[in-house]
Parts: sequence; C-alpha cells; structure tokens
Amino acid sequence: KVVFDGDRLTVRYAFGEDSTQVSRIVGYCIVRPTKGGTYWKLRLRNGSSIDIMRSYAVDDYFRDFISQLPPLSDAEAATFK
Repeated sequence: KVVFDGDRLTVRYAFGEDSTQVSRIVGYCIVRPTKGGTYWKLRLRNGSSIDIMRSYAVDDYFRDFISQLPPLSDAEAATFK
C-alpha cells in the first residue's frame, strides 16, 4: 500500500514498510525483472531506494506524483539492478 501523509511517502509491505520525505526522492526507474512483477524503484538523495510494485493499488495522486519525477538514465538505473 502506498500512502502520502503530508510531505511523507510510506510504502507498506506484507512484513514491514519504507518511508521517506518526498523531497528526498530524486528520480525513478521501472524495473522489469525476468521473474516476478514489474516495479518502480524510487532513488533517494542518500543513494538508497524504495521499491513499489506496479501491482499495488495506486491512485491518481500517486500517478501525478511519479510523472513529475525525473526518470533515471539507463546508467543510473543499472546501479540498482
């Protein structure tokens, strides 16, 4: 589940969660592994990332948000795979 609460983005998984301030997200890429589902990988300013499965229920607010983020270059995205 993806939740926006003020300036925080929280992604809740079956066994935990990731959370960050929206201002710390610097870009994203779409990862299409050979096995499993496709997901967004959000890159954070500190070099870490947050994964969001594309099968998660997201609303128009999230779609608008992610469309405003800069996509990572292929070289930047490759550092996460």
